[in-house]
Amino acid sequence: MADKKTWRDLALYGSLSLNLGFMVVGGYFLGNLIEKNYRLHNMTATGVLVGLFLGLYEMFAIAYRAGRKK
Repeated sequence: MADKKTWRDLALYGSLSLNLGFMVVGGYFLGNLIEKNYRLHNMTATGVLVGLFLGLYEMFAIAYRAGRKK
């Protein structure tokens, strides 16, 4: 049977992909909203890319902090 540390690590690293997905989807919707309301072009793609970069940054920052604690 797995101990508490294994489940905690599994929850931490499993949530990283969810965080990345939420950032990308949030960037898509925010970019789409800006594109429709202000009639700017390519804001949806820009929002997706900004969400991707922010999600990747957050993912690596959390993984770095978790690895440093050990």
